[in-house]
Amino acid sequence: MAQLLFFHGTGRVSQEDEALVREVLQPRMLARAILSTYELQFIRWVDEAVDPPWSSLSVSPSLPPRYQGEYLAQASRGLMNDGTEDWTQLASELESGDAVGAFVWQNAVTELGKRHRVKIMNGFSAFVQSIVLYMREAEAVQKSITNAIRAVAADEDIVVVGHSLGGMAAVDVLSNPTTYDLLDGRKVKLLVTVGSQAPWVYYLRGLSSLRPENPAVRPFSPWLNIYDENDLLSFCAAGVFADAVDVVDEPIEQGMPFPAAHTNYFQFDGVYDLIEKKLQHLA
Repeated sequence: MAQLLFFHGTGRVSQEDEALVREVLQPRMLARAILSTYELQFIRWVDEAVDPPWSSLSVSPSLPPRYQGEYLAQASRGLMNDGTEDWTQLASELESGDAVGAFVWQNAVTELGKRHRVKIMNGFSAFVQSIVLYMREAEAVQKSITNAIRAVAADEDIVVVGHSLGGMAAVDVLSNPTTYDLLDGRKVKLLVTVGSQAPWVYYLRGLSSLRPENPAVRPFSPWLNIYDENDLLSFCAAGVFADAVDVVDEPIEQGMPFPAAHTNYFQFDGVYDLIEKKLQHLA
């Protein structure tokens, strides 16, 4: 049987997380002719690569005094709103023309940012932490992903699917010219990234194998990159690697706002349809 290797996004995952992913992916794979021939392998690549484990992050102590004490106590008890009503009100004012001019808009955004700074900074910092840890542990990540591919029988087809940071890591490893020397003849038939930051981090010089100053190294292909414009953490690859062969961006519309648009891709049938269509093309 062919193997679909799924590389999850940021951080470590529990047994419950893995079970939930399988519950979401497997029936949708079985409903499609080609994907139904693939066995799902959930790859705990972070567990193999990072020690100590990634964990939830709070940067509150680094913020000004107003964000300490009773402010944090109220936030932890859920007494402060999540900012949705504030942002909705601001958007309504801007559309109606009641808040006019860049100065008014910038001050309004600043005040909202200050009001919800703990939540904003903790979420943003957790994302940055994952990128920084990936860059720091790039060698261990490469070993973890390479070992997962090597564990597949040499005569089986392999599709690699990576969500978010898992997709970024897969792009980096599979694009490394030395990787296939380590795979003992295994060949990846298709790389699929979903909600991936790889093209953006490429510009930041954060990938170990792909860098703008070294155009001789090209990205792995065939590469199917799936994104949703509502997902503010998803990026397009085809324009970044315009001279690469078979690097394809495919948009989807889940109809969800961010951040749900980033976390819920695999509950959307359109993702599986795009993968199925690409595998039909490669058959």
